[in-house]
Amino acid sequence: MIDHVLKQLESDETTAINGLKEFLAIPSVSTDPAFAEHVGQAAQWVANRLSAIGFDVQIHRTKGHPIVIATSSDRNVANPSAPRILFYGHYDVVPADPIDKWESPPFDPTIRDGALFARGASDDKGQVSCFIEALSAWMQVHGQIPGPVTLIIEGEEECGSANLPAFVASHKKELT
Repeated sequence: MIDHVLKQLESDETTAINGLKEFLAIPSVSTDPAFAEHVGQAAQWVANRLSAIGFDVQIHRTKGHPIVIATSSDRNVANPSAPRILFYGHYDVVPADPIDKWESPPFDPTIRDGALFARGASDDKGQVSCFIEALSAWMQVHGQIPGPVTLIIEGEEECGSANLPAFVASHKKELT
């Protein structure tokens, strides 16, 4: 079962890397108000990608940066009564300063020696992308994911997630 998903991931590797590069090119620096528009673009990128693979997606405005909630629906879940998986991630990044320490521009994703370099590649856009790509591959191979999944992807982790606790408390039903 998993072997087919892994083969799908392997066959889609170039597309997945190009998608990740597109995501990494968005300078979603949450700590600097000058980047607020870009932070919103990153939220929209996440929402678009999850919607494209069949998730019900909402972008929630907060007093700070948006929070994306994506939920599988019964139509794309093999066992809707299975325990729900809740995945947390963030799409914001810290400033790229000092710029002169970068070998390539921080928001121009570059592959060197088989590794992808860009601000956010390992914290946390890379992980968010991997999870989305795994869900996508599973859907492509099996038509459904094994059980229900909810993703909460926020844009303020790098500045302390000030709005997350209140958001979680007020959206508890959507997250369980």
